[in-house]
Amino acid sequence: MREVELRIRLEVETATSNIESTRARVGVMQKAVEQAKESLRIERDKYDLGKGAIVDVLDAQAALLNSQTNYYRALADYNTALAQFRLAVGETQ
Repeated sequence: MREVELRIRLEVETATSNIESTRARVGVMQKAVEQAKESLRIERDKYDLGKGAIVDVLDAQAALLNSQTNYYRALADYNTALAQFRLAVGETQ
């Protein structure tokens, strides 16, 4: 019985830790998306004024897409961590 209790406690602590780390990652990725959007805006403005190259605009678009992909991956990991926590504590929906 003690072994089962320790295993459950470990699962809950692990799930809690995963929630905290993925929540932080979501926040970081959200800021990265905001920065990538701003970079794209700047590169588009430069291009529109004839001071930038289309390659720079395309690179900024690619960076934004990469940032968005990482954000949604982090969000999926966060939701997975929440589901693991709910499973560990015996919560059902």
